[in-house]
Formats: sequence, C-alpha cells, structure tokens
Amino acid sequence: MSDLHMEPDVVERCGDRLTETGGAVAAQARSFTGTRALTAAHSGISSALTLDFCRRNWSDRIDGHGTETSVLGDGFHYAVREYLVADARHAALLRGHSRVPGE
Repeated sequence: MSDLHMEPDVVERCGDRLTETGGAVAAQARSFTGTRALTAAHSGISSALTLDFCRRNWSDRIDGHGTETSVLGDGFHYAVREYLVADARHAALLRGHSRVPGE
C-alpha cells in the first residue's frame, strides 16, 4: 500500500478513535429514539408535534453519522492490516523468502 504515508500504529489509533466515536454517536441516536418512543407512548408529554418531528429527524441523522463513522473506523483498521501484510511480504522477499512465515 504505497499510498499509506502514516505509521501503521498511528492509523490503527485513528481507527480506534473513529470506531469509538461511531459507538458514541450511535448511543446518542438511541437516546433520541428512546425520547421519541416515550413521547409516542405518553402524548401529554409533548404537545408540539414539531418537537417530535425534530427528534425523529435528528435521531435518523445522528444514527446515519454514527454508522458512517464506524464504517470509516473499520476502513482504517482494514487499511492497517493490509499494510502490515504487505510490509511483512516485502520484508520476507528482502530476506530471500517467497512466502511470509505462517501464511
């Protein structure tokens, strides 16, 4: 992976942070969804339908952002694994082996 210019551990940490952020955003979306369910069960809690619409709209948006962020984190982890495999193959070739030990 010649287009990866960061150290693998740096990219791995970025992947960890993105995955954690995705989880936090998804939790926020669940919180909004819980509020929406409560409002639906007890109509007296919220008399403004606009408020419910806003909650629903934000819940969907936040959930979408959480999913995208988690996918981005997964992509970073995949890139690191691919980079490390390619790096191990390259090192094995430099040592005169045609295969990476353990493959």
